[in-house]
Amino acid sequence: QTQSIPTDEVVVGDLLVFSEGERLAADGLVVQQHDLSVDESVLTGESMPVEKKTGEGRVFQGTLVAGGQGLAEVTQIGNQTAFGKLGK
Repeated sequence: QTQSIPTDEVVVGDLLVFSEGERLAADGLVVQQHDLSVDESVLTGESMPVEKKTGEGRVFQGTLVAGGQGLAEVTQIGNQTAFGKLGK
């Protein structure tokens, strides 16, 4: 069952469901996607969205879903995320 929870309640192992226009709440491994592309410019400075593939694509906290939709298993939260490490 899909439910919406606050970002600070997301834990490792949760499944994130996301679609175009949403900002990601945690780092994770893409387990399902449909035409998924993510704007990672906040982390990399790269202005073009990056296509993500099932099983090999990773998504990162703070990035923006530029197109499509997906499902990712949370692997890192908070200061352990790529974005959180930049803050350190």
